[in-house]
Amino acid sequence: MKNLEIGNTERFMHEKMQVNQNGLEIKNPKMRVVEYLKYKNRDNGKAIASEYFGNKFTYDKTFQMFEDYKKAFLSLEGKKENGVLIAAPSIISSVNAFYGAIDASKIACPIGPGFLNAFPEKYVRENECETVFIFDAFLNEDLINKLAQVGVKNVVVTSIADYMSPVVKAVAISTGQVPKHDFLDSYVKSGKKLPQGMQFIRAKDFAKVGSKIKEETNFPYEEGKIAAHFLTGATTSQTPKNVQAYADGLNIM
Repeated sequence: MKNLEIGNTERFMHEKMQVNQNGLEIKNPKMRVVEYLKYKNRDNGKAIASEYFGNKFTYDKTFQMFEDYKKAFLSLEGKKENGVLIAAPSIISSVNAFYGAIDASKIACPIGPGFLNAFPEKYVRENECETVFIFDAFLNEDLINKLAQVGVKNVVVTSIADYMSPVVKAVAISTGQVPKHDFLDSYVKSGKKLPQGMQFIRAKDFAKVGSKIKEETNFPYEEGKIAAHFLTGATTSQTPKNVQAYADGLNIM
């Protein structure tokens, strides 16, 4: 699996987080990724950062969600600097998982469901992943069993309805656009058994765990730290690539 690197840290080693006489910020902040996001948006707390099916999230709320996920990851796995597989594209909770994992000093590993299904052992083992954060539409009995066989301990299940406003969700359920029962309820009611030794957690419950933890855990800035592995497909072959992104590189981008 070919490794590519995003963000040339060497070019920016001499720069510090400072403001020059004209009030212009130096590009390389020398700050952790989420810390720098907060710094860049220090005046935008009450502004709308995103909207999701009738719910509007301010920057303050967005950063609180990152914090809740960070603490939930630390509660779930401890301070091990391992990877977290994230197969939940276009879902707001995947953004929370991405930045929450990075802020917990773990490596965020976004991956397409096809690659996860085709190469579960490769990605789980190589990235030392105990936890998979996955969109429920990708889950099925075959993938669940594959994840169990390669040693995944925690499966956080997210749904398109997780962050919908109650009104939009009610309409979506009444019109059949969203299932009335979530994936885990439907799976168990169908008579299928979840593998022993694996913990399945709804994303909303996962976030609640983090929100109840009041102790602060802040990690120091580290030069040249890998923050994420983007597990992507190649344009000219079926061989997947592992694109490494430095924390500094993400900040600069």
